[in-house]
Amino acid sequence: MKPFSDFNKQIKILENRNLTILDRKAANFALRNYGYYEIVNGYKIFLLDSSKKVETFLEKETFEHLVSLYNLDKQIRSLVMQATLKVELSLRTALAYTLAEDFGILESDYLDRKNYNKGKFQRKHKKYQRDFLLDMLKDIAANRPVEPLNSYRIKHKHIPPWILFKETTLGNITNFIKILKGPQKDKIISLCTGLSSSQLTPADKTLFIEILDLILAFRNRAAHGGRMFNYKASASLSYHKKFHNQIKITPADYRNGKGQRDLYTFFHSLALFDNKAGFNLLELCLYSIKEHDASYPSDWLVLASEMGYPKDVLKTDLQRHRNFHKNYRWRYLWHAIKNIFKK
Repeated sequence: MKPFSDFNKQIKILENRNLTILDRKAANFALRNYGYYEIVNGYKIFLLDSSKKVETFLEKETFEHLVSLYNLDKQIRSLVMQATLKVELSLRTALAYTLAEDFGILESDYLDRKNYNKGKFQRKHKKYQRDFLLDMLKDIAANRPVEPLNSYRIKHKHIPPWILFKETTLGNITNFIKILKGPQKDKIISLCTGLSSSQLTPADKTLFIEILDLILAFRNRAAHGGRMFNYKASASLSYHKKFHNQIKITPADYRNGKGQRDLYTFFHSLALFDNKAGFNLLELCLYSIKEHDASYPSDWLVLASEMGYPKDVLKTDLQRHRNFHKNYRWRYLWHAIKNIFKK
């Protein structure tokens, strides 16, 4: 059993483990507001001296370095969450549109079990996926006392799919897409990717479903506040030559675990969606890494490894960001000087 330690004692424990505290007041604030476990236990593994038997930090390592890693990861987690929300909206819209177009807007029509494959048998619920999902949706349509469901029940006497699916989770949507029959599944993939159904190959369809599972895993991780930049999802992508070539993952890289279930693969999988809003958040992720890198310039190598980012690609991307912001600052300064002389 670990004894209770107040904030000052926590700082003393860290100092005894060779960690430098540059600002004790700021350290106390961080521990009070974010917690010892979140900051220290979450990120110390990257700063410990592996040659020591007793837990000891590397020489000249600081508490501020731990906090910077914590803040970087918090920013990445927020961006992952935002990215998955954008994907969720695209999926929900495509699913509702497809069901309405192909089966109609009445629950009795678009929730008819004959329209769907039975899916996997779920031991937990003692039902096939199809029956569990349809029973859940019918219950929501009939009984959930929220708007706009209430209004549609009273005014329109039915609830169309674009209203009903507002009450579903990303997990519900992902599983529902899996039980669709071929034509409807192809239509959703087409709507989400911008490719016509005739352009879709069997490999494209397989990759899309695998990506949904990967996105869902990262969404759940972000929602529960887990460490993000070195997260490896339980879901993984099989090797797809076209996709992995595009993200600069070689077959050898893939065999070594890259391009399967890491943060790099997650963000680049979002590029397959026609709506690039989720993928574009990778640029903000790179900006956050660049800002952290300004204080801890050797960390990018660790981050590349943990995120599954090819080192040469991350190095190039970070330099691109540095150049952009450097040029932006010079342009801003030049315009400021011109405005001064105009006065």
